[in-house]
Amino acid sequence: YSDVRYEDLEKSVLRLVNYLGSAGLAPGDRVLLVAGNSPEWMAVCAASLLSGAIVVPAATSSRPETIAFISRDSSPSVVFAEDAAVARSVSAACCGRPRVIVMNGNDAGKAESLGDILKNTSPHGDPESIYGKAAELQPEKRAVIFYTALDTGRPRGAVFSHGTLLTTLSQVS
Repeated sequence: YSDVRYEDLEKSVLRLVNYLGSAGLAPGDRVLLVAGNSPEWMAVCAASLLSGAIVVPAATSSRPETIAFISRDSSPSVVFAEDAAVARSVSAACCGRPRVIVMNGNDAGKAESLGDILKNTSPHGDPESIYGKAAELQPEKRAVIFYTALDTGRPRGAVFSHGTLLTTLSQVS
């Protein structure tokens, strides 16, 4: 990884918030995030939460059938995939329904590229209005669905609300 300045991360988040809004993402829609830890992962997660979407993270180390199940079960509107191979797998599992964005690499195929989105989407708009809308999110509204990695049976989604996330983060800091 390389160093990332907060200012640059914030610009990426604001660009993604604008992109997600222009792509028709609505509060309560799900964003499937199948990628490893990276600054891009953090930007996608923050932008999704600021947009009022429900983030569904999935580890790229999960078995392909687990990722396929999570893809179908969560019914995402948008998928951010680590690379083109993950994008193809998720797209096939979801019958090509959601918009798929490849986070790394140049071989996006039919999917969009996160790099192109960040390059071509302006961070227009007042950041304070974006943050103001996020502050209006109700604490009981869903924020994240974490799927368990059970060895027996299908994974199950554990839902965390915005309030739960804030409480957890306040305990950590």
